[in-house]
Amino acid sequence: MKGTWTSLEDAIGEIYELGHELASTEVVLPALKEIAEPLCDDIVRTAPRSQDTEHMADTFVVVESEGQVLVGPNTRKGSVGWIAPFVEFGTSKMGARPFIRPSFDDWKRGFLSAFVAAARPRFERVLRRHRKGNA
Repeated sequence: MKGTWTSLEDAIGEIYELGHELASTEVVLPALKEIAEPLCDDIVRTAPRSQDTEHMADTFVVVESEGQVLVGPNTRKGSVGWIAPFVEFGTSKMGARPFIRPSFDDWKRGFLSAFVAAARPRFERVLRRHRKGNA
């Protein structure tokens, strides 16, 4: 990064502003949401399916909530998504049939490279804006 600053405080302020902008929710959250979609797709693909009712698998969504990206079943009223934890972990009357954790374990192996690939264009846009401002 090149720039012309009149003091060390100006340079530090610019670096602080750049770091804050790179870590902002406008940069990080869209990248996280983009890479969470394949996780959700894999969970839906591997989830057990019912023969006679709405499929629990079809309730899984990717949502942004309070600065986080969440993948899980939609538990809206009338939805069967609420049964996902019981299927995943089992009950006293039914053995566990994990489908979320195996998908997550496979997904997390490629998380870093996928996040870098998704975030890079957004980071580069921020850097270009800062270069123009210091030119």
